[in-house]
Amino acid sequence: MSFIIKNLFIYPIKGIAGIAVQSAHAEEIGFRHDRRMMFVDEQNNFISQRSHPQLSQIQCDIQPNQYLITYEGNQIGIPFEQGQALYDASLKYAVKVFDDELLAYELSTKISQWFSEKLGCAVKLVTLGTESLRMKTLIKEPLETKVSFADGYPYLALGTASLIHLEEKMGESINMMRFRPNMLIETTLAFEEDTLDLVQIGSAQFRMIKPCARCQVVNIDPQTGVSEKQTLATLSTFRKVENKVYFGVNTICLKEGEVKVGIGYLFK
Repeated sequence: MSFIIKNLFIYPIKGIAGIAVQSAHAEEIGFRHDRRMMFVDEQNNFISQRSHPQLSQIQCDIQPNQYLITYEGNQIGIPFEQGQALYDASLKYAVKVFDDELLAYELSTKISQWFSEKLGCAVKLVTLGTESLRMKTLIKEPLETKVSFADGYPYLALGTASLIHLEEKMGESINMMRFRPNMLIETTLAFEEDTLDLVQIGSAQFRMIKPCARCQVVNIDPQTGVSEKQTLATLSTFRKVENKVYFGVNTICLKEGEVKVGIGYLFK
């Protein structure tokens, strides 16, 4: 059984707009560059679109040696080397992502001040570094994996037929970036991705773990940052199980490698 990888997306800073790419290097922790940086508040708790929907309006362009960030017409460059944002090793903090606590490093006070001024609240921009480690317990083999600053899993896969099915239910087209996928897979049946297990894509191997429980972030329009209730409400009419609404599949990487928009092969 084969299927086509239609799109690939990377989100360098947790919560910001995604970047469409033609290829990406898959690592255990997630695609290279994906959610390796994150905003935290004064208590070092993570910040996302849940509390700050304006993050959806921050754009990022991955250039040869820097991330070029654009927000409301203003720009700042964040230098990186080999996919790692440069940071000040003396600015080390224990940060929280939900119930997980891990060490992270502030890039610089200057960069944090720039974002604090633009977002209108005190934030620090932190990155994973040499001592950062966050593990996720899984319900399938290998029973645990490393994960970045993503909500819970390194990857999210979504099928095209599922998106079409939702649009039919809503009676309008919908921007798939509401769901923040890493991989959009061309499927024939709605929610076919829920049934996949081991998937070979290029030289990388993935395992689909479980359907992804969604929150109110899917209500935020990626184009405007404005929130409505229709998307999650519609999903809840046919994808709700025990007070959780599911859309897309949480996924891990078993074997690192290059992934390209093209054909992937399913095997079990």
